[in-house]
Amino acid sequence: GTKNRPAKEVVRINVGDLEKYEKEGIVTRDAVIRRAKDKKKMVKILGSGEIKKAITVVGIRTSKSAEEKIKKAGGSVKKQ
Repeated sequence: GTKNRPAKEVVRINVGDLEKYEKEGIVTRDAVIRRAKDKKKMVKILGSGEIKKAITVVGIRTSKSAEEKIKKAGGSVKKQ
């Protein structure tokens, strides 16, 4: 018979928490992943919370609402 593929594990981060992970105005996947067991997980930024700083997000998936909030604060999203 057929078997379902296991769901991808995702590290979720809210827009309101991005300032914790930024270095020099940039947030990367490596800055978010801190534990070795999370290295293979996908990272996604969700739209909960508010952001006041202009931050550039590099190589991380974002929800539509999160991308809008980042751009509204003067930041940008660069997908690789």
